[in-house]
Amino acid sequence: GLGDVYKRQVQRSNKSIVNFAFGIEQNITNSVKILIGYCSDKNNFDQSSINDSEAFIINTSLFDKQHFSGGVELSSKKSSLVVGLTYDIGDQKNTSQMANLKTPSIQNGFLGTTNNSSNKSYSRLALTFGYTQILSK
Repeated sequence: GLGDVYKRQVQRSNKSIVNFAFGIEQNITNSVKILIGYCSDKNNFDQSSINDSEAFIINTSLFDKQHFSGGVELSSKKSSLVVGLTYDIGDQKNTSQMANLKTPSIQNGFLGTTNNSSNKSYSRLALTFGYTQILSK
């Protein structure tokens, strides 16, 4: 019945990963710098070690993401202003569905019959401002 949906086993599964990041800061003048960066953000979840299709998976993000950033720093003797853009992308293919609303029923808690046909993508563009005021020098 409906209560069976809430009896799923909670599981966690981790794998080893390596992330990479680098940044470049280039002075254009004494008061202007160009800033560029990259960071990988791989997911540590090992989906292959979970055998139970009914398992309830605890994980905040299953995406392998990449972060690209760039900006400008304008500085004076008493302050500095940083303006930057960050673009993040990621995707995940053939993952299990949380629900399939095409085949809902009371027996499966209106979640439907799920399978591994979910394709997800992620992208984000962020504009960042930073200001530093030097109080004494």
